[in-house]
Amino acid sequence: MPLTTDSDPGAWAAPNRLLGQPASTAPNRVWVGNINCLPRQGGRWVYLAVWLDHYSRKIVGWDVRDATPANLVSEALRRALVMRRRPAGRVVFSG
Repeated sequence: MPLTTDSDPGAWAAPNRLLGQPASTAPNRVWVGNINCLPRQGGRWVYLAVWLDHYSRKIVGWDVRDATPANLVSEALRRALVMRRRPAGRVVFSG
């Protein structure tokens, strides 16, 4: 399986603002994201970036590609922002 993350342990990361917080009480307050590899015939893979509304558990944005370009995750997020309103204070988390 191909890697989707090349972690640099010395790189700066934003703090996890979800730790210790109560569960979401309304939609569009917290979105969580991830990248997954999906197998295709012939031993190839596609990469799926997804943003999920933490409260409703509904997918709010996604993008799929044959490779992992730098804008895979940001394109999925852009699609989510087009489909949903932009309330102030929304937390977007990808881990």
